[in-house]
Amino acid sequence: MLLVAGTLCALSSCGAKDAQTQQGAPAPEIAVLTIEPSTAEFQNSYPATIKGKTDIAIRPQVTGFITKVHVDEGQHVRQGQTLYRSSAISRSGRTSQG
Repeated sequence: MLLVAGTLCALSSCGAKDAQTQQGAPAPEIAVLTIEPSTAEFQNSYPATIKGKTDIAIRPQVTGFITKVHVDEGQHVRQGQTLYRSSAISRSGRTSQG
């Protein structure tokens, strides 16, 4: 019983010192920042690989070089529309445009 009473006295005396120290110390200064509403513009970019619904392989039937491209990648095209112009070399060695 004496042990319990001694412990209670010791604890209550420590609490009183802390309370005195806290009351005597000046309040700490705290920085304050006022926030005002504003607008912000966000731009996101993500790396990606895009594949078409139907991917096809285009292989040349003649030897030559592409001299002009008439369409952009991803552009809708119609049947019979010119896609490329080439300087094809025919099998006989003559150059043809088409």
